[in-house]
Amino acid sequence: MVKKVDLITPYGSQYRVLHHFTKKLYEAWIRAGYEARFFEDATEALKIMLLDPPDLVIGFNGVPRHDQISYSDILKKPYLSLIVDPFYHFLSEISSPYVIIGCDDYSSVTAFKNTNFHQTLFVPHAVEADLAINPGGEKIFEVTMLATFIDYEARREQWRLKYPLQVCEAMHEAVEQTFLDPQLAFIEATLGKVQWAYSKHPELRTAEVDIISLLKDVELYIKGKERIDILKAIQTVPVHVFGHSVDKVNWKSYFKNQSNIITHDSVTYEKSIEIMKQSKIVLNSSIKNKFGAHERIFTALAAGALVVTNENNYLKTFFSHDVDIAFYQYHRLLNLNQMIVDYLADESHRQQVVENGREIVMNYHTWDARIREFEKDLFPRVEECMLKI
Repeated sequence: MVKKVDLITPYGSQYRVLHHFTKKLYEAWIRAGYEARFFEDATEALKIMLLDPPDLVIGFNGVPRHDQISYSDILKKPYLSLIVDPFYHFLSEISSPYVIIGCDDYSSVTAFKNTNFHQTLFVPHAVEADLAINPGGEKIFEVTMLATFIDYEARREQWRLKYPLQVCEAMHEAVEQTFLDPQLAFIEATLGKVQWAYSKHPELRTAEVDIISLLKDVELYIKGKERIDILKAIQTVPVHVFGHSVDKVNWKSYFKNQSNIITHDSVTYEKSIEIMKQSKIVLNSSIKNKFGAHERIFTALAAGALVVTNENNYLKTFFSHDVDIAFYQYHRLLNLNQMIVDYLADESHRQQVVENGREIVMNYHTWDARIREFEKDLFPRVEECMLKI
């Protein structure tokens, strides 16, 4: 029986997104009537939990370690690791019998099961139930994008230094498939194309290729390309872009000749929520998630902004284009500029779509809603985990 739940913030998180998630999930556990504790310091958390152990520990993107031993094994308590990146970033954790992994995309759930790790479940992103819009607040940004710049073109050039030519070609073909097929996850596309390259070119069998490194390279390429292609497609509307760069080139230098792209420094996640509240439209880029959803979708709608995002099967179970969200299709990016122009020209319609979308988010995609799902789907796994051990 789960009564006591402890939550630990991760060591690091870009823009402090995962710190925010952890705090808001903790508050939802409190509202649900559980005895919950929130720890920002993992070392201090371990000391307290050893003296007064919880029934369940939760953290985002991995399990902390002490002297190379995971907290789950030290505490001998179920540990739910909620991952917001693909499965291959967390393969080191599946050896612990106490670890349960919640994936933000169904494709990672399937991938874990293919490794014979079955302590996994689908846990999509969520938003805090008390996130409120600014009634009567001024919308000072017509369109915003909150994203890190990735120089995908330069990174592709680096592939040639790391992988055989035939593998590089397979990676590029996988990228093209990922963008054009709404049903195909980039992991599946990449593994399929690389496997085909190896079967077609016997000489590759002597080549040593780190498949995890390869998947990470494709992931970054897809992220970078999608963000840039979206902005290139919007030519007549000002777009405010917030985010730093992980490469030498940045948003400002890359779009120096596209005057409608207005760049800003990166902001914390808390600040980004305020920016979304002040935005009419928020652009979301997350085509790597074919069977899940990014937090920007839920947060932006909850904050009162229209979300323009790629469509996928998971999102379509909740949202409908031009009813409660705006979907773009990658192979029809040329239509994106006019779609945005039309929404900005019809404020009453934009507001109605946002209102409809916000209602869906607040009913089905809050952390409070996720806890209700945990009670049905996670708790039996926790109890089963303890019985086995």
